[in-house]
Amino acid sequence: MKNQQRLFALLSAGGGTAVLLFTLLFSLTRPLQAMSCNVSGGGSIQSAIDDVNCDTIIVAAGTFMENLNIGRSLTIQGAGASGTIIDGGGNGRVVTINGSVTVYLDNLRLTNGDATGESIRFREGGAIAVLVTTQEAQLMVNGDRFLNNIANASLDDFDTNEHTGGGAISLMAMNTAGRITGTITSAYMSGNAAKAGNTNTGEGRGGAIHARGATLIVRQSTIMDNISDARGVEGFGGGVYIREPDTGDYLEVVGSALAGNTAANS
Repeated sequence: MKNQQRLFALLSAGGGTAVLLFTLLFSLTRPLQAMSCNVSGGGSIQSAIDDVNCDTIIVAAGTFMENLNIGRSLTIQGAGASGTIIDGGGNGRVVTINGSVTVYLDNLRLTNGDATGESIRFREGGAIAVLVTTQEAQLMVNGDRFLNNIANASLDDFDTNEHTGGGAISLMAMNTAGRITGTITSAYMSGNAAKAGNTNTGEGRGGAIHARGATLIVRQSTIMDNISDARGVEGFGGGVYIREPDTGDYLEVVGSALAGNTAANS
């Protein structure tokens, strides 16, 4: 009660200055509000990602020729997988996610991603790659379509082991301290490829999905006509490849169809 009386006296004595100070202190203690940002046709999704005030990015129907880099938690919401298309143009991965973040991708089509040009260690995930070291990250995908993406390790100068994985999605923890949780719901993946062209010991792993250091749950999704191919040793997991189940990697598939996927050694 005494504190309240002192505050009242201060406000009365200080006039507008005290009221201004009180208002400023109150505003500084209020939690920041999440903000939605709209990207119209012809706009830039990456610009919205770079705006730290945009927590939910609502993307209109249209084709966006972009290669996105995400390093913070956010949601990208499309107008439907047949309407909002993010096209990598064969110039790189469609989406790269780094760090301890939670990313939600909803009702998008991700197509024509090519991880061939990424750094040698990370030629994985033609459409999406989640890359962590000691962090924990989470990827949630809902209602998305992944078409004709490629993770390709085929440069002629590779003369040692070279592996590639996840034509559509790669969840990649580089050491045991990192962990990724991936939830894929109502997705469609087709025509994606993980190819290792090394003539020595290269391996293709997971034509559609590759996971290492990850917990992966796939629900009500279709994974079909994807390929894991290698000239060196062989391809593993034409549809899905889980790297190290003996060290905690986990896959759960519920109500989904996997058909026509191929693991080959060509």
